[in-house]
Amino acid sequence: MKNFSLKRRFYLLLFSSLLFSSLALKGQNPDRFGIEVCRIMSGNPAGPDANCLPPGCFRYYYEFSLVPNNGYTGSFDVDDLVISAPLSVNGTIIATNPSPDLISEFNSSAIQACYNPLISGVLSPSEGEISFILSNDDNDPTTNDPPISISPGGQPFHLFTAVVDAFPGETIDLVTAEAFYSSGLNIGIPMTVLQTCGVGGVPTQVTFPAPSSCSDPGLCINLGPHSGGGENPALIPVFLKGVSSNYEEVDVMVDVSFDNLMEIPEIIAGDIPASDIEVFPNQSGGYSVYGHTRNVSPTGILFTIKLNGPMFLSSGGTAVLSVTEGRYEPGGETCCTPCYGPDETVVFTGFPDCVEDIAININGETQPMSQDCADMSVRVNVNWPNITVHKTFYKFTIVLDLDLQGDISILDIADNNLGCPTPTSDPNEPYFCGSNTCFEILDPNTIRYCFRTFADPQTASSGAGFNIKLKAEGGCVNGVTVREAYLSEVNGGPNTACVPDVNVNQSDFPLCSPMISGMAEREDGDKLKAYNVSISGDICNYNIPVNNCEANYAQCVCDPSDSYEIRPSKDGDYLNGVTTYDLVLISKHVLGVQLLDSPYKLIAADANNSGTVTTFDIVQLRKLILFVDTSFPNNTSWRFVDKSYVFPDPANPWEEVFPEEVNINQNAAYPIPNVDFIAIKVGDVNLSANTGDCFTSPGVDDRSMAEVPWETEVPTAMKTGEVVTLPFRYVGSGPLPAFQAGIGFDTERLAFVGAAKGDLEMLNATNFGLSETAEGRVRMLWFTPDEGLFPMPQKGDVLFYLSFQAKKDIADAGALVWLDDNILPNRSFASDGEEGRLVLRFAPAAGAMASQPLQVRFFPNPFSAVPAIEVEASKAGPATLWLFDAFGGRLAYRKVVLAEGLNTFALDEAADLPKGVYIWKVKSAYAKISGVAVKQ
Repeated sequence: MKNFSLKRRFYLLLFSSLLFSSLALKGQNPDRFGIEVCRIMSGNPAGPDANCLPPGCFRYYYEFSLVPNNGYTGSFDVDDLVISAPLSVNGTIIATNPSPDLISEFNSSAIQACYNPLISGVLSPSEGEISFILSNDDNDPTTNDPPISISPGGQPFHLFTAVVDAFPGETIDLVTAEAFYSSGLNIGIPMTVLQTCGVGGVPTQVTFPAPSSCSDPGLCINLGPHSGGGENPALIPVFLKGVSSNYEEVDVMVDVSFDNLMEIPEIIAGDIPASDIEVFPNQSGGYSVYGHTRNVSPTGILFTIKLNGPMFLSSGGTAVLSVTEGRYEPGGETCCTPCYGPDETVVFTGFPDCVEDIAININGETQPMSQDCADMSVRVNVNWPNITVHKTFYKFTIVLDLDLQGDISILDIADNNLGCPTPTSDPNEPYFCGSNTCFEILDPNTIRYCFRTFADPQTASSGAGFNIKLKAEGGCVNGVTVREAYLSEVNGGPNTACVPDVNVNQSDFPLCSPMISGMAEREDGDKLKAYNVSISGDICNYNIPVNNCEANYAQCVCDPSDSYEIRPSKDGDYLNGVTTYDLVLISKHVLGVQLLDSPYKLIAADANNSGTVTTFDIVQLRKLILFVDTSFPNNTSWRFVDKSYVFPDPANPWEEVFPEEVNINQNAAYPIPNVDFIAIKVGDVNLSANTGDCFTSPGVDDRSMAEVPWETEVPTAMKTGEVVTLPFRYVGSGPLPAFQAGIGFDTERLAFVGAAKGDLEMLNATNFGLSETAEGRVRMLWFTPDEGLFPMPQKGDVLFYLSFQAKKDIADAGALVWLDDNILPNRSFASDGEEGRLVLRFAPAAGAMASQPLQVRFFPNPFSAVPAIEVEASKAGPATLWLFDAFGGRLAYRKVVLAEGLNTFALDEAADLPKGVYIWKVKSAYAKISGVAVKQ
């Protein structure tokens, strides 16, 4: 039950924020209360126990307090409060752009301990962001958090303390927090965030300093001595020297540099668990190892770094390890920086470079090996300066990685004049890579050519070598990497081998087979049948309209030596696949109830092309559905992403700019097939858009959908100038979590006056599209963000009201209003997206009310001056009179005492109101009655 109340209030606060740009806050004072964020580095944090952790050289504190603002001296009465506070490190919001080389982060467990015990709201810290929710639900007092109430002139009220584990040299900033509160009937009031911390001000942004040196010069962080190296992995311990007792806290940063390609260091736990150690690439091309821990009994070793050496056996290298940062805090003493021991150097041996000038050269063959243009090859040659001298090889090994893209595979070796020893009955002579051949395919991208022999040395001339034969139905070799290369000209053991120079002719790559072709398909594999593809070069350009059942495009280019950009496009038909159910799914993602499960759906949800998915995208799509906008101001109807692109973080497709085009480099070899794209219909996150069927199909028959009945009350007749307010009531029996409606009316006989809120929560002006009321069209939609936690319409509830004025006398008003799918498909949506068909029924206008404790009449209606409320009471007693705008903003409130019988109250407050639709309400101990009034 607690979660129900918290979530429900959070949704109210979030969705109410959608109104701030279009509706003025009435009767609210958003500047009365503020949130003060106070940064401290010393003193006792305002937490309940020692687990809050003391400040010092390992961390910062940001204390959050509720404070009066702009000189306000009244009392604080806050029922609900929502705060969001992301952390910035070196200018990066780490909650949305996590970076492994940024170390500072929120300490979640410490933040929970720094919570004010007087508040039972929910505090949810992560490594990058804090969210705080205090909730009161008037409908369910058992789930209430205690409201915050501070007497006039009271001191700031402490809420919680944010604890940042900070790293020396990193700039920490608590980004201006988003904060809303509710008080009484006012919901979603924005709050000013004061990052002042009292008189004089303390900025939240600061670069974390390193502590001073330790007073004990014998306290050091040391490396080594290492074991291993040479041809074996090396183990390098990291330890504290001069420590004999427990320490409160310690951290250390070790940089590992290497003069050759090195495997990622491995970690062996010591005093610091392996799970508390991070390894990440650093800017120098090596790796950084960072460890941090608290309350550990020293064993002598913090942790051990394992280096497996160079990636390739033929090359050696030297690794240098340095302690670059470290902090140490003995129990109960001041934190300090210990001294750092000397660097530790680890040497890995390899084969030496060849004394003679021998080189292995690798080229892409630009001409096919046969008449089949799909046949390509990569040529491997061994060269030396004196081409008249033959050389004899006893040992030869080369391992090549081919970067293959598309439908391409390694077939075999061809045109081999380097030689391969003749098989013998001796199992040890010769040695081949494969069972009886010098060529071996290690994996789809990697080949090895090698032999070793004592009895059958291979003699070759300069330029000898072999072709790697490829089959490329549609693909490219983007490049070649040499993993291993060594040879031996003399008989002997492995130490006699040497490493030749290796040269890859990069200008030959990518090597591709002469047509450019591909397709566009949705992430579910549904092919897009109608779109355009532009292929742009310096010499010739092509615009290819695609309109076929195969959805493929293909084009031969005029100049294979030119470079080309391939970009698909499709615009228009903005509403294709976009419904209210898409808003449901996007809102669930924004609220964290149900996340969108692919980067393509996230891009589709980003309607305003901002690089994030927020409530502003919901606003944009809502405007589109309601015909307030007819296109996306900053986006196209469809977007395309290179299908081969792999998002670094699928949950954040904007972490880097994703490719919406494919570029073909100059002098590429052709054809280049399979330049494919993923097509994304903006706004369609449930993949319901029509991609352009090639064949006639019956489609979805609306009559097969379950009917969802609505009802309205229409008078039998109207006089010229008379105003009627029609209730649109839900009379179905099942849940109604979302719906959209297109309502038509007869503009020859009716003029539209306005729309008003009924019984639905979260209904406001932005739920209506009124741009075409002059043409007799009204659009509206509504949905709940979480149907399991938020009340939905019940049978008999009035969803909304529409008011009309008669342009002439009308004998039969019942035929003047209808549901029209041509305006907007009239649909309901279940939680799983199943659609229902809205139908409108008509009931006779309500007659006189049955005997009730209160009989209420608002008159005149419509009104132009001061209206009155007439109350016939069967019992005397207190009551309240209310007047709201069309969507629940309170305009007037009055306490009255009813006498038994007829009571009349003039509403002077309504005299200066603008023309429009208003809601009135009368409440007593015995009844609650409301209605709609129109001012002309």
